Amino acid sequence: MREKPPEHAEQCEPSGTLRELSPLLIVRSLIGGGLMGLANLVPGISGGTMLVAIGIYQRFIDAIADVTRLKLRPLSIAMIALVVFGAMLAIVLFAGLISLGLAEFRWGMYALFIGLTLGGVPTLYALAKPIDKRTTRTCPSGTPPGRAR
Repeated sequence: MREKPPEHAEQCEPSGTLRELSPLLIVRSLIGGGLMGLANLVPGISGGTMLVAIGIYQRFIDAIADVTRLKLRPLSIAMIALVVFGAMLAIVLFAGLISLGLAEFRWGMYALFIGLTLGGVPTLYALAKPIDKRTTRTCPSGTPPGRAR
């Protein structure tokens, strides 16, 4: 019996044409890259979590997987380029501001980034569905559901 593919399978397995690169995906990739770059300036905050909060994490990981397997699809290359460009731009433009903010408003800056991190929780919850005994048993320990016994 074949398992039903996840509902987001269309998003996870792009055919690779640039026609799939919608204006919304471009904007989300640039913003996600920008947040990723800013998060990397703050100790203890994961850039990947920012991509989860924006909702492009799976597509970005799929694009990285394509490139590492030498499947150089135009969509994958464009996705990586947009995220990297957004991250580099944010680092160049805002590194001084983030540094000043961390020095002068430490708790406010940490609250901002923790809030952005927690913004990814609904997305993670949706990806974990259906919530069953295996999910509730493995999530607190960080063990992948397939490894639970």
